[in-house]
Amino acid sequence: MKHEIMTSLEVATCEDDIVNIDLNTIPDEALFQGGIHDQVDIGVLDDIPYIISDVSNNSNNSFPLGPRGPPPRKDDPGQYNFSVEIHSKDTHKKKFLFSHKLNRIYVNMETDFAVQFNWELVDLAVTQMYVRATVVFEDESQAEKRVERCIQHKLCSSDKGQDRVVSENVLRSSRPLGTNDVQYCGHPDDPDYWYSVLVQLPKPGREPCTHAFKFVCKNSCSTGINRRSIAIIFTLESASGSVLGRQTVGARVCSCTARDMCKDEEAEGARAARKRPRPAQSRLLKKIKLETVGDLPVDAETLTLPPLEIIGAKTVKTGLEVMLRMMEQAAHFHKHDQLAADGYQRRVASLRQYIDTLDAKPTKHASE
Repeated sequence: MKHEIMTSLEVATCEDDIVNIDLNTIPDEALFQGGIHDQVDIGVLDDIPYIISDVSNNSNNSFPLGPRGPPPRKDDPGQYNFSVEIHSKDTHKKKFLFSHKLNRIYVNMETDFAVQFNWELVDLAVTQMYVRATVVFEDESQAEKRVERCIQHKLCSSDKGQDRVVSENVLRSSRPLGTNDVQYCGHPDDPDYWYSVLVQLPKPGREPCTHAFKFVCKNSCSTGINRRSIAIIFTLESASGSVLGRQTVGARVCSCTARDMCKDEEAEGARAARKRPRPAQSRLLKKIKLETVGDLPVDAETLTLPPLEIIGAKTVKTGLEVMLRMMEQAAHFHKHDQLAADGYQRRVASLRQYIDTLDAKPTKHASE
C-alpha cells in the first residue's frame, strides 16, 4: 500500500476530546524539529502529549513524527536509564556475532538479530513507548548523508510493489510488512528525511522488551553503503516524539562474520598499541670495569705513614678499611707465594687490630 501525505493531525486532549489540526497551516520546521507543542502556540497542546494518526498503514495505531535531518549520535540513557543489549553467543551457525570490544554487530544479510531494550519505568503517566532504529554512516565526513539501499537489492523481485520508504531502507523489522506495531519512516524524494524503523513497544513494565531486525543490504554493495562503516542509532521515544534515551551500536553486514570480527578486533588492538604512550626510557648506566690486583702491576713496596692529623674518627676508619680490603685482596692473589703471603697477613692483622682500637675508643662530643 502506498503512503499518503498526512494533511491532518488528531490530538487527544485531557478531556479525551479529539481535535483535528490542519497541517498545511503549520511550517515544516514546527512539524519536524522538536515537536509541534514546542513550536506552535495551540491551546489544546500545551503540556499535553500529541498523537499522530498512522495514515500509511491505515490502522488505529498512533506513532510519533518521523525525524528530519541527521539524528544526534551521542549516547544518553536519559532519566529512564535506557540501554540496548545484543546477545550472540548462542547463535546457530554464527549467523551474527557481537563484539563487545568494538560495540559492533557482525551479521549476514537477511538474518534476524534480536535486540533487547531495557529501561526503568520512572513515570507512571507514560502509557506508550516506542523504539526508533536509524542507520547512519559512522564516519564524520559522511554524517550528513542518508543511508540507502543499493540499486540491485532495491529492485529485487521480493520487493516489487513495495512502497519506496520500505524498499529503500537497509534495515527492517523481522515482523511481516504491514504489522500494526511497526512503522517505516522517511521520504524517498527528500534525502533530508532519514529512513528509520519505528516499533511500538508493549505496555511499559519492569521487564525488558526484545525486537528482531534484519539488514537487506550489505556493506560491500557498491551503489549503496559502498564499504563505509555504519551504525544503528536506537532511540526510546514517547508518543509525542520526545527522545527519552539513545544508544548507538556499530554494524557490519557481511558473509564471513567471524573472520571480519576477528580482523577488526586485531586491527583495533594494533591501533591502541600504537597510541599507548611509551614508558620513559630509563637512563643507561655506564658499565664500570672492576679491576683486581692481578690486572695491575705488582706493588709490594711497604710504606710507613708519617704522623698525620685527620679530623673525624669515622673518616680515619673508613680510609683504613679501604686499605685493609685492598691488602686482603693482594694477599689472596699472592697466596701461592708463601713469603709474600706471610708479609701481607702480618700487616693485615696489624691494620685490623688498629681499626678495632678505634672502635673501642669512646666518641667525644663537641660540647666536651
